[in-house]
Amino acid sequence: MADKKQQANRPLNRGDRSFQQMVRELKDASVKQKWRYRLRPSGLPACQWLQMLAEVHDDEDLPTEDFGFLRDYYTNVGTVVHTVFQRWLGRLGYLFGKFRCDRCKTVVWHQGWPPACAKGCKAPTWTYEEIELLEADPTGEFTSAHCDGLIRFSWMNDGEYYLVDFKTCSLATVPKPEEGFSSPRHMKYLVQLNIYRHLLERLDVNIIGTGFIMVPRDSPARTTCILYDQSETNGPVFHDTIEQWRKAKKAAAGNDATGIKRTCQTKLDNPECPFNSICFDRRAVEDVFVKRHGKLPILPEEF
Repeated sequence: MADKKQQANRPLNRGDRSFQQMVRELKDASVKQKWRYRLRPSGLPACQWLQMLAEVHDDEDLPTEDFGFLRDYYTNVGTVVHTVFQRWLGRLGYLFGKFRCDRCKTVVWHQGWPPACAKGCKAPTWTYEEIELLEADPTGEFTSAHCDGLIRFSWMNDGEYYLVDFKTCSLATVPKPEEGFSSPRHMKYLVQLNIYRHLLERLDVNIIGTGFIMVPRDSPARTTCILYDQSETNGPVFHDTIEQWRKAKKAAAGNDATGIKRTCQTKLDNPECPFNSICFDRRAVEDVFVKRHGKLPILPEEF
């Protein structure tokens, strides 16, 4: 005990101060990288104005964004969470999809982990491969589209599945199951899953509902579920979203932006937007169009 008190009360030496400085630098570390907009369900619904400005910019003129230690950390925590949940839901037999043998790399479709590898290599473990949905995209617009998994319970009819999505968040932002995704920050999750459901149904997969598994990064034992049946997420979301995207692309290719809408009311609504510095600056927007097309754009009257 005396040794512990002595350790706690000793003055900081050069090594202590160096480690503390290193950790401070790590938390603040970031690099500049070119911002890229890619159309994928996880990024929808997106601001039409952002889509238009992304399209009208030349690649070399696209803004840069900060990519730092903390963003890298949270992104990779989310990736690991997906892998762990998929591994254990596969072990328990709930997850349906493609499983890759960890020994011989054979891939099979199965409900849960297959009991044995088809090639007889007796591999003890399997890795789940997320279902790629690009081949079901009727627009050919998406650059990436894959769902986290399909869930099937023993009481369900053959061919029926729940679409599941894993979301990492802080404990403070986990919505209550009885409230669902009523806030704007969470509503985009429903749009994303509705698009996945639409793409899966084009592959003749019968989705009877969607389930969100909300995983608090700081307290995974308090993971909760929010479930929506098919009628609650049904609607023309897919086609409406794609139509908005096409209008933004058309405006960027021409010079008429009168029908393009901004999500934000002021630049303070989304300070992290890559076009935050020019989005509400009429002259700056005009300059971008003039550089690309050689003429002034027709902007909304309420600009």
